[in-house]
Amino acid sequence: MLTSIGALLEEGAPAEQFLDRLLALQADATRARAGLLLRADPARPSDVDVLASRGGELEGEQAESWRQTAASLAAGADASGAVASRPCAGGTAVAGSISASAGARLVVVLLLDSGADLEQCAAIIALSGPLTSLHDQRQSGDPTTAPARVAIDVAGASNEEHSFRGAAIAAVNAFESRLGCERVALGLFHGSRMRLEAVSQTEKVIRTTDSTRRFERAMEECAAQDSVITADSKGAPPGSSAIARDAAELADHSGAGWVCMVPIRAGARVCGAIALERRAAEPFGRSEIAAAELASELVGPRLLELKQRDAWFGHRWAQSTRRAAAILVGPTHTWAKLVAIFLLAFVVASLVIQGPLRVTADCTVTAKGVRVIAAPFAGVVEEVLARPGDEVIEGQTVLARLGTSELELELVEATSRRSEAERRQSIARAANEAANVRIAEAEAAEAQARIDLLESRIASASLLAPLSGVVLRGDLSSAVGASVERGQALFELAPAGALEAELRVPSSSVAEVGVSSVGSFASVTFPGRRIALKIERLDPIATEIDGRSVFIARAEFTEDADWLRPGLVGVARIDAGTGSYAWLWTRRLTRWMRLKLWL
Repeated sequence: MLTSIGALLEEGAPAEQFLDRLLALQADATRARAGLLLRADPARPSDVDVLASRGGELEGEQAESWRQTAASLAAGADASGAVASRPCAGGTAVAGSISASAGARLVVVLLLDSGADLEQCAAIIALSGPLTSLHDQRQSGDPTTAPARVAIDVAGASNEEHSFRGAAIAAVNAFESRLGCERVALGLFHGSRMRLEAVSQTEKVIRTTDSTRRFERAMEECAAQDSVITADSKGAPPGSSAIARDAAELADHSGAGWVCMVPIRAGARVCGAIALERRAAEPFGRSEIAAAELASELVGPRLLELKQRDAWFGHRWAQSTRRAAAILVGPTHTWAKLVAIFLLAFVVASLVIQGPLRVTADCTVTAKGVRVIAAPFAGVVEEVLARPGDEVIEGQTVLARLGTSELELELVEATSRRSEAERRQSIARAANEAANVRIAEAEAAEAQARIDLLESRIASASLLAPLSGVVLRGDLSSAVGASVERGQALFELAPAGALEAELRVPSSSVAEVGVSSVGSFASVTFPGRRIALKIERLDPIATEIDGRSVFIARAEFTEDADWLRPGLVGVARIDAGTGSYAWLWTRRLTRWMRLKLWL
């Protein structure tokens, strides 16, 4: 690519043709699906002009999304040359400014496939800035464009190597031969300290020598000022405002007449420096300094990329972590960070904060100690004296009366049979007829048994309350005169205030509920009222109700409430301990997954 760019500069093509071919070279080098060269004015974000374009395979919504994303990235492009990226049309749109003007700037936007090397694309975009400036100067007749060929040759020599060490040595050797230097050294920052990486015509750098340390100090001095420094053994030339103490010391001890220190930049960041040494009779000219600056701009991004790629895994991981941390604590992506912080705080809180575990079960209020009043004999309802809700007193309150007229007639008949049997018994005894006496005695005993039975039934015809309490069921007011069978349930009574709760605990939650567990009950009728309860019994066998497997639990109310009535339905919540909210929210899913996956 550098050879093609050098040829393009030598042709001296018009600006429009140069930009169009430059975009084509960048698109080919990055294998971009599409590319745009735009002119954007930060003062007018909506005013974006298209100067050149490449790639026509996008259609419909993808093409429209590509144009809108490119315009948005161009409007927000950083003048420092920093590269921005954004997902677009199934790939990644990458944009970078290639002009340093504070006004309208040129922005290259390339559409890459997902997974493309963004760092390589950023390095290629970074080359465009100085090349564009050189082309503009050459078109205006500026004689300083002669060093362009030298800079491209240096960058080309470095680009032919595929390892950092090879590229660094090729670069310093090219600097030495193309600029006629005695010695050239290249250093890059390693963390916060400068480290000498390569010296021309030297296979291995020995880092413990005084010469190496003087090179590193002079390079740090240049990087700190972010400007070119030229100096001899006495210091910077007259009229220079640069601080050149370390550079002068390097020139004095190395025996070179002149030293030129050139910073190496990657975007807006200074990442290293190049030291060029010459004899005293050959000071550096403006054209040569310009060539060194341009060459450093071209080789810097490539060297950094190779250094990061060739580093061992731990170093690459540390650098990636450092960049991620810089994004995390930097001033960008504020909303995303706020959302991430909120989610992290939410997750941590859900894992740490304890909450109550409550098991929900359907519940019905039932009466405790219910007694059923059944018909003592088959008969007819003669009178009804009690209805559901009435309070009754044990042994005193008559609930209802059954008709006894037929029983009384049967009693008269039985009494008559007994009298007749006793008369026959007396006659047989007087006649000394033993057999007839025994027959008469048996008939009399049978009649007496019948009399006792009828008298008992007549006595039980008045249904008395067997306990003090309230009538739950048995509205027989419309059944007066109706026949009832023996044993037929007529009334249900319950002791006053003796109520309990019947809970239907789901089988999935029965392990969390036990005898003595406490909770509260709320009814459908009075949803705003709560009453405490305590489980007294839990059936050991499940029951299927409405297609669900449940365990029946009985609980007593530990508080008094005048609104409680037998038959009230609602929901009971049983306290089953505590746990983190994360566990409370996911326990059902976890249990289901363990059951399905057999974990």
